[in-house]
Amino acid sequence: MVVGTMTTKVILKRKNKASDTRINIILDAISRGYTQRDASKLAGISEDTISLWKKDSEFSEQMEQKEIEYKYSLLSTIHKAGERSWQACAWILERKYNSEYGKPKDDSNPNEELERRQKLILEKLNGMLPD
Repeated sequence: MVVGTMTTKVILKRKNKASDTRINIILDAISRGYTQRDASKLAGISEDTISLWKKDSEFSEQMEQKEIEYKYSLLSTIHKAGERSWQACAWILERKYNSEYGKPKDDSNPNEELERRQKLILEKLNGMLPD
């Protein structure tokens, strides 16, 4: 956790809501994978307030660093699971290299299929009706 940094001091000068405790709550929540919205609620402030604070480049960089650390933690867990289960490795391949390993996308248009079926039904009904 980061306490008493230059960022905290800069934010404290500009915002009454800022405190070391709130900033640490936010950074800790982000490092655990919480969204910015949830982190703001935990800290007792609005999401807009965090957005304002992120204009301070040092605070913004700290938040980004916490997000990257969280991603690293999750990917490390998946890599460890991959030693025991091929599915974990497949999951990473599908997402990281989607064009090569992902499932092919269904390019069909559901509206076209519906229109095709409607046309077939109408043709069959027209064939059943007397002239």
